Amino acid sequence: IKTTRLKVNNDNYVALFIRVRQVNKFKKNEQLISNDKVTVPTVSFDFEGQLANFEVFYKPIGSNNYVQMNKVQMGLPPLKTPFCFYSFTDENKVSITFTTRDGYFIPEFGSELKIVYYMTLGSGGNFKEYTGTNISVSPSSEVYEYNNNLIVFAIPQGESSGGTNKITIDELRQRILEKMR
Repeated sequence: IKTTRLKVNNDNYVALFIRVRQVNKFKKNEQLISNDKVTVPTVSFDFEGQLANFEVFYKPIGSNNYVQMNKVQMGLPPLKTPFCFYSFTDENKVSITFTTRDGYFIPEFGSELKIVYYMTLGSGGNFKEYTGTNISVSPSSEVYEYNNNLIVFAIPQGESSGGTNKITIDELRQRILEKMR
């Protein structure tokens, strides 16, 4: 985050210049109950609307911490670091699976996956710069409670732009074919 230090009337302030994205965040937890060479665990999640991004986290048995996994598109070579394969099985469904090859990451039986995915309005989230004064920021965090006492104010620096609508699976395939040529 770009920052600058301001001094106004002998008071010190820190100004943060933040680019904000319009998304809704969703989570799905899944316990993995299969991990042998015959049945590789596969987890899917459905979504409605436009998927902005997703991340996959892995928690081994006995651990309290999730580790973010690398995502590899199905059909590409596997990685030596913990990873998962993903594919879009249709317009509104993502499938996550793992390799069965020796020497690569395979999740433990009974371990957990957490999928965090973000939905967007696409171009519907674009809007002109807000020039009014009705802006309020209320810090509220159970994790970082010490931030709840900060005095925060916001000043819009421009319009919301750059949001685009998702492409269809056929358009994606066409783009991949063009890049491969």
